[in-house]
Amino acid sequence: MSAPRRIDDLIALIRRGRVLLPDGRDVTIAEAWHDAETDPAARWIAPGDRVVLSEPAGADLVRATLAVWAQGGVAVFGVDPHRCGDWPADVRVRSWPDGAVLHDASPRTDAVAVIHTSSGTTGRPKLARRSFESLAAEAERYAACYAPAAGARAYLAAPITHSFAFGAMLGLLAAGCVVQVAPVFRPRALADALRGGADIVVLTPPMARLAIEAAQERDQPLRCAPQLVIAGAGAVPGRLDAEFRRAFGCGLARNYGASETGASFGAAQSLPEGCLGRPFRGVRVVSPRPGDHIGELIVDLDHPILSLEGKTATPPMQRGLWRSGDLAEVDDDQRVWLRGRIDDRVKINGHLIDCAALAAQARAAPGVSDAVALALPRPQRGEIHDLVLICECRDEAVSAADISLAAMPQTPMIVLTRTEFPRTAAGKPDRDQLRSFAEARLRRGAARGEMQGEPR
Repeated sequence: MSAPRRIDDLIALIRRGRVLLPDGRDVTIAEAWHDAETDPAARWIAPGDRVVLSEPAGADLVRATLAVWAQGGVAVFGVDPHRCGDWPADVRVRSWPDGAVLHDASPRTDAVAVIHTSSGTTGRPKLARRSFESLAAEAERYAACYAPAAGARAYLAAPITHSFAFGAMLGLLAAGCVVQVAPVFRPRALADALRGGADIVVLTPPMARLAIEAAQERDQPLRCAPQLVIAGAGAVPGRLDAEFRRAFGCGLARNYGASETGASFGAAQSLPEGCLGRPFRGVRVVSPRPGDHIGELIVDLDHPILSLEGKTATPPMQRGLWRSGDLAEVDDDQRVWLRGRIDDRVKINGHLIDCAALAAQARAAPGVSDAVALALPRPQRGEIHDLVLICECRDEAVSAADISLAAMPQTPMIVLTRTEFPRTAAGKPDRDQLRSFAEARLRRGAARGEMQGEPR
């Protein structure tokens, strides 16, 4: 491993990038950093303070992040300032911009640059820490993989409060792009950016779907197709990629990573469904190897990985090794194919079920835009677990029986439908809310003597 990089190294890397301000002007990161270093409004921040940035958005959030860094603080994204129960006892947590103390302790100096709340795809959201070394390495990986041109206009629809878009932003700034960070997500604004307002767009798969629908409603001509559209923080179904290409003249580039590590795989073009692409520059696949059977995806990032807030990094993480928890295989071209999650393979009443595969098959059914499969204890008979498939169906005429036949017809399951999924800030299905929804439906069904869910 090389010597660890600090804040000055990261700023030097992204200093020529530009951020578009609400009034239409743009400033370089070098100019914004100078302003942050001399900003008296942030002097209340002590080195090591965790500063919750829940109020600023868009370019203001970028400038607030720089102000926190300039004082030696840690920028915290995606956290409710009124819920601080998960913080360890030895950190001080304050809110932006008033400096109110949310959790008191003696401030400590450590290597943390940002804390992102994980997306919740693999369980309950966690406080994932990243170092300046990790952020700088990720920015370089983005620039090398996607090769954005200096001066290109980039539109970030995905929220930078999530690690995917934050890393993409740093990579675009490192390449010298002019970055516009959307303060709020608006499907029509995204569709406009895709139809001629931006050279590069960063979004999530659900955002891509909403942009397609917004474009169809307005039926405006495509002025100029984007040079690059990066889709991350979720799987890209082949059908979505094809519909996006028809609507906006380009496919969806791929991106894969974890909140704790940043992006580690991707491609600047469309890929077959389930393919993550090749590892980014500086990332080495430890397991599985080409020709191996499916195994856990383990990578070497060549720099230490920080643990979750309040946890100590394991020795492998300190050496840069990351166990993803994803099942994958590697083909002869070094491309990695995602085959599910280790914890998505559940045993239900003696039968092993691959929940990820089930959800993927359900998404391919007509009328299904998204799906999540869960194993839930049966009400009043907790020793028995039911396989519950929850599907997002915009068309209320879609039948639960048809979905079951399209997914795994030989597998007993309960199919529930919703017209729209609750989602996290990253646009992923909110598994906690979906679990609560399914549990409530199962309780109501048990009270009526039913064991099969009906569409809603």
